Amino acid sequence: MAQYNVSFLCSDCGRFHQTKISLTLFDGPDRLKRLGEVYTPNALPSEVPQLLQKHVTCPVTRNSVKLDDNKLYLVPIDKD
Repeated sequence: MAQYNVSFLCSDCGRFHQTKISLTLFDGPDRLKRLGEVYTPNALPSEVPQLLQKHVTCPVTRNSVKLDDNKLYLVPIDKD
């Protein structure tokens, strides 16, 4: 099993920022991958649609950013 942070590609500053959601997958990708490439829209984890209904704050610019599923990525968590 591999663990992933759900992160978004910020349209305001162009950087990746973590959300407060992490997922565990049995056959997940070994590198950063867009969430839509791993899940179909009907099979998204229950936390993700809730996230898509919110605006988040860019930690760099402090501006509000509207998320969509094209901006969400799975980022593998390195196990030390």
